[in-house]
Amino acid sequence: MRKIPGSLRFLCVLVLAVGCGPAPIAVDSAVEPVDAAVPTDAAPTADAPDVDAVAVDTGPVADVGPVDGGDPCDLCTGESACLRGVCITTCGADIGAIDSALSAELVPVASYCRTPSAFSFAGGRVYEVSASRVDLVTTFSLARWTPGPSGVPTVEALGITTYTASTATELLFTGGFVAVNGDESQVVFGYTTTLAGSLGGVFDIATSSGVAIETSSPGNFDATFVDATHYLVDGLGLGVTGAQGLYRGVGGSMGGALVVDHVGQYSGSLALWADEGLVLAGGGTFTEAWPDGEMGDRVLVLAAADLASAISPIDGSAVQHIDMPSAFRLIAGPRLASAHYDASFNQDGIETRAISRTGTGPVVVGAPVSLTTGATFTSVGDAGDQIILAHASGLLFVR
Repeated sequence: MRKIPGSLRFLCVLVLAVGCGPAPIAVDSAVEPVDAAVPTDAAPTADAPDVDAVAVDTGPVADVGPVDGGDPCDLCTGESACLRGVCITTCGADIGAIDSALSAELVPVASYCRTPSAFSFAGGRVYEVSASRVDLVTTFSLARWTPGPSGVPTVEALGITTYTASTATELLFTGGFVAVNGDESQVVFGYTTTLAGSLGGVFDIATSSGVAIETSSPGNFDATFVDATHYLVDGLGLGVTGAQGLYRGVGGSMGGALVVDHVGQYSGSLALWADEGLVLAGGGTFTEAWPDGEMGDRVLVLAAADLASAISPIDGSAVQHIDMPSAFRLIAGPRLASAHYDASFNQDGIETRAISRTGTGPVVVGAPVSLTTGATFTSVGDAGDQIILAHASGLLFVR
């Protein structure tokens, strides 16, 4: 379970780089249901056949290079506009508002008018999940595409699967995550519902066949692969239902096991810091104290190898805790990016914290630095040496 303001969700994407650096269909909602552990069977799964790549025209992006030394923004025509010296497709957004919301050092490259329910970046490609509901049936579509200079990506459909609600009043919330393993052969994404116990599930799709396997996973909030085979889910269970914790699954198989307990009363984000062989896991408390007597959000630091091989749960209270928002994304730097909220609990920006580690010592986290201001951008993601920001209209790339 997750408290609402901690969620980082994706409506559409804007990719940027540093210069000189899920309301219910509720399918596309960023609302997480209430925490209550109740056993559940997995919902039926629809296997998806192989689907040929489909070219989707998301609107032109003008070339950004100057002609004969001229102003590149002289090339902006039609639905494109100039943003910080770069001609991009507006996707119907207010370019002035975007410009004002961005930190000064961010420089845009190209814009894509795409609005997935969730996305991630792996192997130089964007993996995205879209969801739509007709009557009781919600259909999830997994696809991927490679960003290109034209801004018109060729979208490859990877698989389709469904969930059927029990009643018309049951709402479904797509998870804000798409976890991809190292060789891009398996992709995991999830959903939760308003049924008692935050019933939900995760789908594991093989990219070569489109075959989808579903495992019940109440209250799932995020997932990440720790190696080519094993993935983790932060929630109330994976094939089994239990306490809030980290559960490990195997790609291409159903079921799972609890591998970390004592991670708080509600779930948070997960990220593999591959360079250091660490997993960063978010959690939070409302009424129970952490080992230091404090309450609130934390990020736990765990060894990825230990999580992949654990045969009994690791005590989350015995590992390093970082006092920071439990909903975050690991981006280049390396940095942990998270939403910031004002006194009225309205999002008023996105900030980042640099992280580092010397040898096998603890992770050191820097002071927060503003990445965006206001509520124009709702979430952030990693794209190698670039940054992905979500706003209400559409997608940008930079070097």
